Amino acid sequence: MTVSRSGRRYAGWAYGRFMEELIRKPLTIKLSPVVQGLLYNRSESSLIEIVAEFADNLRESHGELLQKRNFATVSKLATELGYQVVGSPRQNVDFYVERPFFGSSFRLRGKRVTYLSNPITEEEARATIAHDIMHSLFETTDGQRPGNLPSDEIEEKLCDYGACRLLISKAELATVIAHGAGGNVASNIARVAGYFNIPRRYAAMRLFDPLCPLSNSGLTAIVEWRRKSGPTEEPHTSVVPTWSVCRKAFIPWLGSKRSCHARRESIVANAMSEDPYFRFSAVEDTNIGSLKGNYLVSVCVLGPKESPYRRVVSVFEDIG
Repeated sequence: MTVSRSGRRYAGWAYGRFMEELIRKPLTIKLSPVVQGLLYNRSESSLIEIVAEFADNLRESHGELLQKRNFATVSKLATELGYQVVGSPRQNVDFYVERPFFGSSFRLRGKRVTYLSNPITEEEARATIAHDIMHSLFETTDGQRPGNLPSDEIEEKLCDYGACRLLISKAELATVIAHGAGGNVASNIARVAGYFNIPRRYAAMRLFDPLCPLSNSGLTAIVEWRRKSGPTEEPHTSVVPTWSVCRKAFIPWLGSKRSCHARRESIVANAMSEDPYFRFSAVEDTNIGSLKGNYLVSVCVLGPKESPYRRVVSVFEDIG
């Protein structure tokens, strides 16, 4: 979806802040006419509750299909809902380097079309299709967008939220976490993403669901890190965020104008040189973007040491 210029006023907001604002009744932030239309005759519900109901109903009516957590099933769901999916995934794609987006949706001869970027992983393809399905919630009864207006940042975040609920069932999520890696939240995110065949950032977003009792009230930020290509003065300066999901903090990611890197001798910087599946948790003084203070930091290392696909998933929890 194309994001409207006016919607960019909220572009610097953390995902958790969006969730907190969009569950309010009445809302305190300005909405586009498209998003306002969703609240028409639904003033008793919050935006989050409306999107959650839509996603949960889809999951209930197509539960048997979605039990098979692969590309073919979510593509079939899109087809049953009137979409044409163009493109298919492949493995071993370093998408953070190759391009900044994963797909787009548009109408062609009256039919919804979801176009997948090439190349794209199966995890990202599933998330992209589910996200585009959520955009249908904002259409009128004749399948058109009100005023033919583009989406804004709020609609995009709501579609991410709905896609997470569509692809990750609460019951299965609880089971996966219950059998997790000894309380290491970073490892649990990797487990959830692998089980549901979704991007790890979607697993992270699901943990910030304000309607989900599994959400940890102390959970402050989840950040995934990679090695930046090219020469660097010191090893820790090459360890940079690829994405973050935060309650309130802002963490610049690789490619943004205000990028940041891991601190020297920090838990994250040291973890980047550890063996695959290394897990560790400790309290650390943190200073990443606007995330500052003492936090319980959990890390999980993924990928071979010298692989360009090596990642460190880190979780920051408030210790009160």
